[in-house]
Amino acid sequence: MSENSKVNTQVLDSIQAVSQATMPPSVPRASATAKATQAMAQSAAMAIQDATDNLRNSMTIATTAIGVAMSPSVSSRRRRFAALAH
Repeated sequence: MSENSKVNTQVLDSIQAVSQATMPPSVPRASATAKATQAMAQSAAMAIQDATDNLRNSMTIATTAIGVAMSPSVSSRRRRFAALAH
């Protein structure tokens, strides 16, 4: 065991041997690429969902504003608004 390392060299050698036997060098790169792709897809899906929620909320506010604006004319008994009520 070297003075700079606190782990026994036999342990390090066995870990390296198991890693080389079970996982070729291309696996970590492919795994990282797959994780990055998944994270980007999830971010895009969340952005689309947020945009949809924003549009829905804007439409709700617009519909409410139209209802408030039309309320006096619908409840009025004046002839010029009577056509709008029916």
